[in-house]
This record gives sequence, structure tokens and C-alpha cells, in this order.
Amino acid sequence: MKDKQYGELAEKYFEQARVIFSQPLVEQGDRGIALVNINLGIMSRRLGDLDEGLRRLEDGRDRLRKLGEMGYLAEALDELGLVYMEMGKLRKAQDYLKESLQIALEYTDKYRFGSVVVDICKVHYLNSDYPGLENCAATWEEKLLEWGIQRYTYVWAKFNYLRGMGHWAAGHFLNGLRYLSAAAMAGFNATQLRPSRITPWINTWRFWKVTISSRKNWR
Repeated sequence: MKDKQYGELAEKYFEQARVIFSQPLVEQGDRGIALVNINLGIMSRRLGDLDEGLRRLEDGRDRLRKLGEMGYLAEALDELGLVYMEMGKLRKAQDYLKESLQIALEYTDKYRFGSVVVDICKVHYLNSDYPGLENCAATWEEKLLEWGIQRYTYVWAKFNYLRGMGHWAAGHFLNGLRYLSAAAMAGFNATQLRPSRITPWINTWRFWKVTISSRKNWR
């Protein structure tokens, strides 16, 4: 409840900022409106208002594309992918995420690149496309390591967590244990431990239970 109140308060302030940036005398007003709308879109998504989030993000995307602000455009596309993912429109989500990935790759936006790879892996997981998930992870793993994505411990944890969960769902328990253990270590090393970062530890423990009690399933 408190998180929702904070979210609504933040949305109120972002809306005030949008009004200010809408004034014709404000320097770089269009860029300002775009950035405010992206943040409003993110906030709306997190509050569960997906339609409003979609509207805000699409407005921000259109303005940024017109301005040629590619770095922020990659963020807007990533967030649009997340909205469509939560709507269950996985194909559309993947299209936006792939476009965001290409921009991040072209502009060497390391954090955004890693984050979008994780989001694409999640689309495969939600679609029960476990071979596609592993193919995505294997395709981009070398680039992630080359760019030192391990420094972004939360992104690295989520990458290994999804990869491990994909193997687990496919019945490949030892490979699942391997990647979930890597996710657990990354989560443990995160600078700020949050409940979501403890999840890999829980699933690693589950893997031990499954693999020890069902050795016939080891692959």
C-alpha cells in the first residue's frame, strides 16, 4: 500500500514536470516532455495501469525518434516491450525488445544491452520456448562477458536465473543447477540485497532437492 502511495506521488510530480516542459519557452521542451512521459509510462506500468503506461511510452518514443535521441529511445523501446509482455502480447514485446537491443549494441550501451537480453530471454520463458531461451542466452553470452556485464550484478543474476529456469523447465536439472548457482552468487554479491535477489538462492536449494531425489533425470 505504501509503495502504491509513493508511486502515485511520484506520478503527480512527473505530471507537474510534464506541464512545465510543455511551455513553449522552456529550452529543449520536446526532449523534456519525452523523458517525463517515459518516466510516467514506467510508473504507470509499475502501478498496474498498462494502457496509460503504453500511451505515455509511445508518446515518448515518437518524440525521441523524431529528435534522434537514440540512447533514450532504446530505453523507451525496452519499456514498451515490458508493457506488451505484461499484456501477454509476447510477439509484439519481442519486436520492440529486438529493436532496443540493436540500438544498445550500436551505441555500446552496456547496461541497456544486458537488460534487454534478459527481457528477451524472459519472453522466451513466458512463451515456454526453452530452446529459444537457451539459444538467445548462448548467442549473447560472449558479448555480455566482453562488456563486463558481471559488474551489473542484478542483470547478471537475472540472466543466469532465467537460463537456469529454462533448463529446469526442460528437465535438464544439472545445467539448471549450474546457472541458478551462478545467479545466486551474483545476487549475493549485489550491493543492495533485495527479496528478488534472494530468489535464486531459494531455487538453487530446490534444484538440490530435485536432482538428489530424481537422479534418473540428470542430463
